[in-house]
Amino acid sequence: MPPGIVRSVQHGFASANRSWPLIGFVLGFWLLIGLPVLLAVLATGVPASLLAPQEGVVEAPAPVGPGPAPVPVEPAAPAPEQAPPPTASPPAGNPPDLFDQMASPEPPAVLAPVSSPPLEPDAAEYVITPELERIQAQRRQAQEAEEAWVTRNWPVALACAVVLAAAGLWLYGGQVGYLSALAASQPARLALVWRAGTQAFGGLLGAALLSLAAGLALLAGFVLVTWTLSLLAGRIPDLLLDALALLVLVSLGVGVIWLSVRLVFWWVAIAARRLGPLAALRASWRASRGHWWRLLGLGAVLTVLLGGAQWALALVGAVLGGLSGAAGLVVGALFGVAQAVLGVYLGVVFTAALLRYFADVTAASMGGA
Repeated sequence: MPPGIVRSVQHGFASANRSWPLIGFVLGFWLLIGLPVLLAVLATGVPASLLAPQEGVVEAPAPVGPGPAPVPVEPAAPAPEQAPPPTASPPAGNPPDLFDQMASPEPPAVLAPVSSPPLEPDAAEYVITPELERIQAQRRQAQEAEEAWVTRNWPVALACAVVLAAAGLWLYGGQVGYLSALAASQPARLALVWRAGTQAFGGLLGAALLSLAAGLALLAGFVLVTWTLSLLAGRIPDLLLDALALLVLVSLGVGVIWLSVRLVFWWVAIAARRLGPLAALRASWRASRGHWWRLLGLGAVLTVLLGGAQWALALVGAVLGGLSGAAGLVVGALFGVAQAVLGVYLGVVFTAALLRYFADVTAASMGGA
């Protein structure tokens, strides 16, 4: 049948509903791997500040104690009004001289001074209390302890990260092998997970290293472009500089999305067809040719469906999160298990849908050839 979004999504959910043994195996595997890793990290003496919930940010010191006593300010008494000096009256019998009136104008009226309101004293005095000093000292000590722990134990943290990454690669290969057998209507047993994961581990490791190298090269290019734009600052108009920066960001985002869709079958081809990293990359490139928009639509549909399911579960958890006591502990434990099961289930749906589309594209190309 020709590849399609609806067909792939339906196959993904149908495969997940038939893969409960695989889902249980995945949960048990991560519990088996994650518990020793967690114990190894805790054995290094992780600072309590990294394990305990962080306290709120210390705000400005609160006013402590009453402020200084207000100093009463007497309002200034208004100055007494001064009577205007008497003006010389013209001699009797003579009419007033207009020029004398212009030369001797009436003095301006003296305005009474307006008294200013008394100054308001400070409402309170901000001081650093011993309690605040103690909290700040504890936070400085916690930060120093965290930095010392990272400096001393980074090899352990790196080793744990490598173990988790290797376990994830092996498990992905096993899941793809199991789901490939289901897609081909073959018997799927948990022993197939071990065999398929072991056979695909080398190729997946090579693909992961190539992906890491490509990511570092992309990061280096982004840093170089950013540095070049910083050199141009002040030499070209700001509007042009902003336009160039926006063009770089948009081009980078579009390029990453386009390349991710073209290589969406890369790891699937390694695990399902037992191809090497480079051969699987070429197979993904060929399989996605002419299907870019439909593959983008498939990814969007799966993201909406899977994200909606996780959001609905998170909403239920938020509603039940107000329980306290034994009921709160039981509900919290059940909610954690439900989150883990849903996460693995949705991962199986996504992988099975990609497998179905890849198998249909490959079959169509072979039939057309």
